[in-house]
Amino acid sequence: MKFGKLLREQQGGWILLDYKRLKHVLKESPHTFTDELWGGIATVNAAFLEGERHLVSQLSVQTAGERDCSDFLDEVRQLYRSTVLNYIACLKIVKKHDKVRLPGVAPLRPQVRPSPAMRHVRKMC
Repeated sequence: MKFGKLLREQQGGWILLDYKRLKHVLKESPHTFTDELWGGIATVNAAFLEGERHLVSQLSVQTAGERDCSDFLDEVRQLYRSTVLNYIACLKIVKKHDKVRLPGVAPLRPQVRPSPAMRHVRKMC
């Protein structure tokens, strides 16, 4: 299955990197790609932090016993899944950029360093 299609199917209410639009920007106007990518990453990061804040606030409710544990764990899994999908999307689009980049444009891969926690995900790309 193509990654872009997988990404669209897995959205599930979370904000994901707009992989299709970034591919289009890379093809049509590569000189603006870096700004578009960092803007997308900032948007995704803000959504992740909001989701994390929500889960932390729900954790206090969870410890008070007012909420089913399985619902909370499901939300944690969804946030984790969206994080992994965004990470893979970022790696894949940066790899495409570096493959088709214009002469004189620095590669982006050294700037997008994999975190130690995501090493197992890198093998999936």
